[in-house]
Amino acid sequence: MITNYFIEKRINRAIHDQRYVSLIDFSKAKSIALVSVITKGMQYESIGDDLKHFSLDSNNEYFFYAPAKLLMTEEICGGKLNKISMKDFSFFCYPKNQLVSKLESKQFDLLINIDFSNNILSHYLSASIPANFKIGLSGEAFSNVYDLTLRMAENNTIESYFKHLNFYLKALIGNQ
Repeated sequence: MITNYFIEKRINRAIHDQRYVSLIDFSKAKSIALVSVITKGMQYESIGDDLKHFSLDSNNEYFFYAPAKLLMTEEICGGKLNKISMKDFSFFCYPKNQLVSKLESKQFDLLINIDFSNNILSHYLSASIPANFKIGLSGEAFSNVYDLTLRMAENNTIESYFKHLNFYLKALIGNQ
């Protein structure tokens, strides 16, 4: 598909940009960006509650790609929702200026991609958002977007993903 071609080019360009990488513990992160693709019927409202178990004092923002017609609540527990849809991209899937500004407006301590569907748009968002440490799910494509990838079973929940993530971050920090 031609749109995937242009998105892949943008992801690869972002991967090759130099950035500062700093491993940080969940509990010490002051700002966390969560990225996902939301589909109709998906339960996303509890994600903020699940995240709060591990990062009590963080300023969270959620970057969710969703169909333009899908109604979503503006506030998720403890964070700001940034809904992104195809309306934010041009015909050839180039991001519009306001989307680029939104994605690059803030530097985050931690970025976590929680998209279990491995959608190319979640990888694009992850590559475009500035963060000191990026975490994603292990997959065949675009694993080099992330500093740490985890392989999870298909039936795992967001809460169990955060538990595993917390375990591995503590283990890596303990080995420094």
